[in-house]
Amino acid sequence: MIKKGIQSFIPNRRVLLLFLSQFFSNFSEATLKLTLIIAVTTLSDSTWAISGMVLIETVPYLLLAPFVGVLIDKYNRNKFIIISEILRMISIVLLIIIIQNFFLIYIFAFIYIVCSVGVNPTRNALIGSIVDEKDYTKVLAVSHNIANILVLMGFAIAGFLIALVGLEGTLFIVLISFGLSLVSLIFLSLNMSSERKEETEVTEKSETSMKQDLIEGFQFIFKSPALSNLIAIFSLAIAGFSFFNILVIDYIVNDLLYSSQQLGILETASGIGILVSTLLIGAIAKNYEKSSLFLIGLFGVSLTFILMVFRPEFFILYLVLLLLGFSFGFVQVSYSSLLMTNSSENNRGRVFTTVNSLNNVTVFVGILFASPLGTMFGSNTVLFFVGIVLLLITYYGFMRFRKISIA
Repeated sequence: MIKKGIQSFIPNRRVLLLFLSQFFSNFSEATLKLTLIIAVTTLSDSTWAISGMVLIETVPYLLLAPFVGVLIDKYNRNKFIIISEILRMISIVLLIIIIQNFFLIYIFAFIYIVCSVGVNPTRNALIGSIVDEKDYTKVLAVSHNIANILVLMGFAIAGFLIALVGLEGTLFIVLISFGLSLVSLIFLSLNMSSERKEETEVTEKSETSMKQDLIEGFQFIFKSPALSNLIAIFSLAIAGFSFFNILVIDYIVNDLLYSSQQLGILETASGIGILVSTLLIGAIAKNYEKSSLFLIGLFGVSLTFILMVFRPEFFILYLVLLLLGFSFGFVQVSYSSLLMTNSSENNRGRVFTTVNSLNNVTVFVGILFASPLGTMFGSNTVLFFVGIVLLLITYYGFMRFRKISIA
């Protein structure tokens, strides 16, 4: 029974190898993020040190994602992600050498991010290549859980490692972890004999120009009512979520006057909610339409925003944040599964990189406007109105999805 349950989430050896690679890769990414922040703040006491690192993490995704998407669809995806991982390892080696040089850290961190732009979209596209459509949601649920767990634990692990072995030692551990990810990807490549078929199909397309492929990818998205509406709705939801991430801390600390210990407890609630919901959606997905699960999750997110206006007590607030994480987990997994279902093998890379690029834009917009609006009107008031907007978007999605063909 247990073996059968595991096999439903990890249906074949290729998926297991991909998950192993993702685990080591996500661990490295989370650990490296804090390591770089500590490195630049140690060398400079300017508040711009962290802002500069955030900017470096964002700009390559905005500028390069559409072009990287073309490369993912144009060439062998397994080789592409292997090359990306090798280049990331080289950038880590260079970071180890120059970790005490403030300006060079930014240069090589930028190189690392450039090499990372295509990794997650390629991994998602590979899932579509090695998994049957009926298993998309279950496999994506596990993939999101791996990412979410390592985001939750990554900073804590990184802080421990930095205290234990220093910045250089931590970067060396990151390098080893990326190496293990690379080994898993190489074994995956050796197991993907069916990849030859994909290479044959892609070879016929390889003579088209980058510009043609780029235009073709955008046309595919905008001509698909399912994809264009889905991406627009999720992008707005992400903007709302970025508002929440910024304003909720100000609200908890400055309005509700909770301590840093209480804040830490409350921050675990949404993480736990996401972990539980991503497991649950994998188990129940076959019984429900993915679009219905997506809208149910979005409704739950909207409701939690609106509830903030009532200044809930600590225990109630914990339950609200638990509901937020639970609802967002539904949105996250069902959205990825819908993107997979409504795209084809030949343009999946462009779809996922376009989505990543739009997500970065909308998150940036949320970051730009959240604090000024929170200062002017109060954090809980802004969250209330953002919740109302998301509720209207949910209603639009419900009405729109009834008229178009979406899974």
